Amino acid sequence: MPQAVSSRYAVQLRFELKEFYRNIYDFQNQTFRECRKCVLAGSAAYVSVAQRHTPPALGRQDIPETYYQTLEMDRVLEKGERTGGMRVIYFLRECVKNPATHRLKHMFGKLLRQGFEYVVVIHSKSAKRKGRWTYYKECRTIEEARKYAAEDYRGLFRTAWGLGFPRISGGMPPVFNRYVQRRPKLAGMINRMGHVTLDPSGMELNIENVPIPDGSAFLPGLDLTSSIAAVRAMNKHMSAFFEKEREL
Repeated sequence: MPQAVSSRYAVQLRFELKEFYRNIYDFQNQTFRECRKCVLAGSAAYVSVAQRHTPPALGRQDIPETYYQTLEMDRVLEKGERTGGMRVIYFLRECVKNPATHRLKHMFGKLLRQGFEYVVVIHSKSAKRKGRWTYYKECRTIEEARKYAAEDYRGLFRTAWGLGFPRISGGMPPVFNRYVQRRPKLAGMINRMGHVTLDPSGMELNIENVPIPDGSAFLPGLDLTSSIAAVRAMNKHMSAFFEKEREL
């Protein structure tokens, strides 16, 4: 009768894991760097959309060139007459002689008696002051009026969204560079009006637009639209990162 034979086999396996662990370590570091880039990409998308929904020229991607121009007039604008965003300078002495100025003749005459010759008018609902929807600045000379109308800080509300970015990245998103080129003095407001802070972990970034008044009516809609754009930009960035093939 045959007898059962038992046998044992011993297998010894050795794995060289140094390269594996090194690749894992490199991947972790790369992931951390990409997360930081992701936060920056999301914040850049946020401010680029936010500035579009900030005065002046609400809803437009860029501030039109007319918003940097001045219109000098010897009569009051008629109802429905538009300036295209231009600052308007009224010549008071000529305006009071013009029949079209009858509804403001009393006010203009009062300003003339006070020694003012010109008025710079901002036609904007966002410029409400002391119950007036139209805010104006009285001036004694045409040089003073033209300087005020030129507004060295035109577009400050919009530009402030991107002013702080040079401190945490290579520079501002392109649209903000255009605003600074048009009004160079805006560059001097970086430390005062554009607050952007990146957490040491690289996972959190805070943006503060200092000049915009608290409670501005356009802020809730702005935040919602800008947040959606930020999330989309971050998802796109991380998806591209994780789709890359890597050897471990």
